[in-house]
Amino acid sequence: MKTFRTDEELLAARDAAFQQCRRENISAIINCLTECNEFDVVEYDFSIRVDEAVVLVNQISFIDEDSFRVDYSESDFDDDESSIGNIGRLVGRDHSIVIRQGDWDSAFRFPIESLVHLRFLVEFVARVGDSDFTDEEFEKEIKSKSFMELMKVMFKLEP
Repeated sequence: MKTFRTDEELLAARDAAFQQCRRENISAIINCLTECNEFDVVEYDFSIRVDEAVVLVNQISFIDEDSFRVDYSESDFDDDESSIGNIGRLVGRDHSIVIRQGDWDSAFRFPIESLVHLRFLVEFVARVGDSDFTDEEFEKEIKSKSFMELMKVMFKLEP
């Protein structure tokens, strides 16, 4: 006879999977940052969500073996717009957030999708450095990642 998991067991398994995903992505970002200490990415106009708002990343910095800081600017993005491609920084509206292993408070402020996108950005910048790459290469490597590609990275799914 087959037994089914209870709702509590399913919730615990889901939470464990997301915690593992956060740990792996935070570790990957920190590993890239240990080589360079920080990445100034303001010129890329790379957007993510923090506190449910769309923001533009300015810099990612190594703090220690368990944490890093993301400096960002608030944006003029309006959720009613059809494209995120034309957003700009709001002057004087700069902030930062520290992402730390095991700090689940920041998990609510910094969603897993933003963490995975940030990992794509950091790994790309670590790989190509300040070399000349085209907007198309950046678009293909970073901005055009589909939700399914994010899920594959987050949960190590095979293609």
